[in-house]
Amino acid sequence: MPVASKPASLLRVIYFAVLGAALSGLSSAQDAQKVADLASIEDRVQAVYKHVGPSIVRFAYGRDPKLRFGSGVIVTSDGHVAISGPVQAVVQDDLLELRLINGRRVAGKALGWSSEFGFGILKITEQGPWPHIDLDRRVAAKAGQFCIAIGYPQDSEVDFENCPPSLRLGVVTKTAPPIWLTSSHRWKAGAYGVFDLDGRLLGLTCKTPGNGDALHTSAELIKTHWNELIAGKNLDRLRLYSAEVDPGGPGQPRAGGEETDATAIEKAKAAPVRIRDAGQKEGLASGVIVTSDGYVITCGHHERRPGQKMSISLPDGRDASAIVLGTNLVSDVGLMKITDEGPWPHAELGHSTTMRPGDRCVLIGYPRAQPGRVPWVRETQIIKPTQTLPTRDEWYCQFWTSGFPESIGGASGGGVFDMQGRVIGVMLGGAGNEMQHARVELFRKQWDLLAASNPVDVLGSEPLAEITAAFNRIAKELPPIAVKVLVDGKQRALGTIVGSDGLVLTKASVLVGAVSCRLVDGREISASVQKQSREHDLAVLKIDAAGLPEARWSRDDQIVPGTLIAAVVPGQQTRAGVVSIAARPKPPVVGGVGVQNGDRGTEVHDSSFGTDIQLKPDSCGGPVIDRNGRVVGIAIASQTEFGGFGESHVVPASVARRVVAD
Repeated sequence: MPVASKPASLLRVIYFAVLGAALSGLSSAQDAQKVADLASIEDRVQAVYKHVGPSIVRFAYGRDPKLRFGSGVIVTSDGHVAISGPVQAVVQDDLLELRLINGRRVAGKALGWSSEFGFGILKITEQGPWPHIDLDRRVAAKAGQFCIAIGYPQDSEVDFENCPPSLRLGVVTKTAPPIWLTSSHRWKAGAYGVFDLDGRLLGLTCKTPGNGDALHTSAELIKTHWNELIAGKNLDRLRLYSAEVDPGGPGQPRAGGEETDATAIEKAKAAPVRIRDAGQKEGLASGVIVTSDGYVITCGHHERRPGQKMSISLPDGRDASAIVLGTNLVSDVGLMKITDEGPWPHAELGHSTTMRPGDRCVLIGYPRAQPGRVPWVRETQIIKPTQTLPTRDEWYCQFWTSGFPESIGGASGGGVFDMQGRVIGVMLGGAGNEMQHARVELFRKQWDLLAASNPVDVLGSEPLAEITAAFNRIAKELPPIAVKVLVDGKQRALGTIVGSDGLVLTKASVLVGAVSCRLVDGREISASVQKQSREHDLAVLKIDAAGLPEARWSRDDQIVPGTLIAAVVPGQQTRAGVVSIAARPKPPVVGGVGVQNGDRGTEVHDSSFGTDIQLKPDSCGGPVIDRNGRVVGIAIASQTEFGGFGESHVVPASVARRVVAD
């Protein structure tokens, strides 16, 4: 069981020892079902945060100004730091600066990395020992278990110079050992460690979409390649590049190139196919048949799991049934197999390592905007990308071509062919005027793993369902203290009843127009603004009503990260989460994205604490409760209003009480 970084009382040490023993018999997969007691969960989350926090570092690189990139996890006492994300963009500069939770700045350097698996290793170059989290290969994540993400956003307008890392509470939603897992965390771009409730590292976040599950590279994979990483190796070059195929090496001059074989290109057009979910008409992605018995390579971001049934449409007019064998979301590659009897037209696997900037190639796929059997074909050329930052070794698991036409959604997974009609990669997407592709060598190296069709463990219920249900029961026992605040007849916020004689606390910046409050019994009553606190974006309204229920305030003025809380929204289920960052001064943020036209914007200058609860702008102003049903604060800013990195903000009860009383 993790031990807090600060000295703890003997009683607390004994408590956690007993708690750890009681919970140690539960498998990770049983956590979400058997650990339903909110107090126990809260204690474990807080203990993990205290234990893990000192090992989380934020780093920047470059010279002047330094680019704040993200965060990593110290995994050895002598200062090795595991990081994730587009790691090839971090290793260009040995002059790295890392910041610890206590504000200390230390120097570091970049070691090895893998774009194929989305991780790398940095090294603190100053003398240790350093707080760290040991890598443990025996940790096997299971869908449904609780997990905690801890780290910093990659970049935002919010000043994190002196702030501790933020956290999220979620559950593992899918696992595909030994490469990847996903979780229910909603977080914008950044690099985060994901831990179980015993403080063990499960993985590193490599993709953090605004919607959908976050994707993590398994910590087990880091351990597997540990020796190469700490030796400073580029794993992409070690695993994927073949000097036998290309003796000159990437970037070296070569003696001429092959001429275009028009017949070969025409033949290659028979191999790309349109992929659909079984029984559906609309295309999902594209693919390329690469064997006569029907193996199909494609992208991974269609996110179909092994065993799912698919339909394949060929340009010769035939349709065939197929099945997903394997999908690697981290490398963005997938493998399918046609289950109908062949033989099937197919293309030969080529070698992307022989291609150089300026070499011509052909893209062939099936965009959804172009229905039918005729493939989309585009001749283009290999380029050196401008969409990625330079590195010490520019050879990695993807390559780029020029041009990114609009309306080619669905072409992902289609083939990139050399001028001899051999597949050298599959299309993934684009940025600016450039397209990105997965090298065919990824399929060669991962073929056996993808073809094994290992099952993916999938969560069978809503994330945090037990916690939400518990808070719903708590909220039902509370008096109806949340009201809807209308401006010119339209809901713009929520309000919290703070006086039985009709006092309502709400968000101030939305009150532009005629204000009224709609109570839970359906009454709509005109409201007048009695006072405002611009620095907190709070306003006290007065409605003509008596005998109303009042908020029961929490008297705990130290709401620590990991505290379980829930936002109360009239007529809806509670929205549960945790305190992600303790209360701290905030810089002014005006005219947030989530504020509708006509508002003056959100301005919060004083203390607020962060939460991972997802709120909309018209849900701000309502009460946020703890597991005892006490109001710990007023939701004041939604995720879209504060920097857009997936964190809502709450004015603490101590501040809200003062605004009402003054």
